[in-house]
Amino acid sequence: EAYIPNLCEFLGIAYTGSDAYAQIVSLDKSLCKEFAKKLAIPTSNSQLLKKGHRELRDLEFPIFLKPNFEGS
Repeated sequence: EAYIPNLCEFLGIAYTGSDAYAQIVSLDKSLCKEFAKKLAIPTSNSQLLKKGHRELRDLEFPIFLKPNFEGS
């Protein structure tokens, strides 16, 4: 989703919508939550699970599991 804005910026073509950087950050859920925390935007606790990781910490039920890099 960030490919077209990035290409337009590279070629100097005007476009509407978020820039490539904002697209990349918003598509990475974990990174987006880190930005929100640094900006003091309230966000629920989260944990990025990696392959082979089996322990959940500081999370309350109900828990929602979502792929980190998938869209809607």
